[in-house]
Amino acid sequence: MRAEESLGVYAPEPRWYVLLTKRLKEAEVVERASRFGFEAYSPRIRIPLAQGRSRYITASFFPNYVFVRAEYLSAYHTLRWLPGVSSWLQFGGSPAYLEDEIVFRLRAEEGHKGYIKPKPPRLSPGDRVQILEGSFRGVEGLFECYVSPEKRIRVLLNLVSYTARVEVELESVRRLTA
Repeated sequence: MRAEESLGVYAPEPRWYVLLTKRLKEAEVVERASRFGFEAYSPRIRIPLAQGRSRYITASFFPNYVFVRAEYLSAYHTLRWLPGVSSWLQFGGSPAYLEDEIVFRLRAEEGHKGYIKPKPPRLSPGDRVQILEGSFRGVEGLFECYVSPEKRIRVLLNLVSYTARVEVELESVRRLTA
């Protein structure tokens, strides 16, 4: 994020400015800003509802922030007083803005369902993991290797007196701390 170059001098062209919103009001602010003709954006992320479950909720990727493409001086009062908005994000008294490329990249990360899918952590051979879903839910094991790039992995499970190699989706495990 950047702040305008000099206090009191604002770019006449539209930029992606950052609005600080009240708690959980991002979607409402996006909708209201859109009704006034502004392009507004609040990236969403999909989060498991409970560990090891296949139910999810979507939440703001940047809680309490909405990006709005606007000409600052002409949009200031309209956007500042939208219900759900706390203030314009500022640094040193100047409004913060994003380069177009950043918003473009965020939008490119969204899947067809409209949310950003977080990248799972990179695992190293020997990392302790716990399986979060499926038949082995809750079972701990050791990461052995990637079977397919970024999708499936092989985990060594110690089951009573037998060691089993199983292949699971990368997203269905979490790394355990040592």
